[in-house]
Amino acid sequence: MHPTLENPHLVTCQQIIHALNECHVNSGWKKYLGACNDLKHKLNDCLTEDYVQRRAVNAAEAKARREKAKQVWSDLELK
Repeated sequence: MHPTLENPHLVTCQQIIHALNECHVNSGWKKYLGACNDLKHKLNDCLTEDYVQRRAVNAAEAKARREKAKQVWSDLELK
């Protein structure tokens, strides 16, 4: 299961998303037999890569916030 594909933060995957939507519109009943599976797998890979990148950025930002809070608390304890 993937997130909502209308998310503006998914800029890197937009081409694949549009191609998958076009495949679903144009392939009729063949989409149920796997005609769009290659695009779906590419989209899953792209979304996973995007998730890993966002997770790394969020972890770095959280670490910086924790360090800042730790520093503030240590400064308060000295006074």
